[in-house]
Amino acid sequence: MITEKCNACAEKGLSPIWNEKFEFRVDSPLANDDQYKLVLEIMDHNSFCADDYLGKATIYVKELIELGVEKGKAELHPQKYRVVSTNKTYHGEIQVGITFTVAKEETIEQEEYGGQKDSDY
Repeated sequence: MITEKCNACAEKGLSPIWNEKFEFRVDSPLANDDQYKLVLEIMDHNSFCADDYLGKATIYVKELIELGVEKGKAELHPQKYRVVSTNKTYHGEIQVGITFTVAKEETIEQEEYGGQKDSDY
């Protein structure tokens, strides 16, 4: 969930700019369903009462991940996505860019242990 954390706001929070970066872990292999999507829930932060739910934006990332797995990195340049409220009405847009990179496998150093070999007496 993303909450309003403005770096620069115009008109008292009506045009927030987040400029935030998030990192997510993605497991593969990819399945043949639509589970590879990023859902952003947009909230309006209120200081003295409950936050207001503004809506959500869904970004399908299956093809981005497939390309990234194949090439090591893939990018979805910033573009606008519709924010839709609970009753399916349009509630604005959010601009999002995504970079997918394949994590490098961490190698665990194994120690060799010396020992005395049993000998036949």
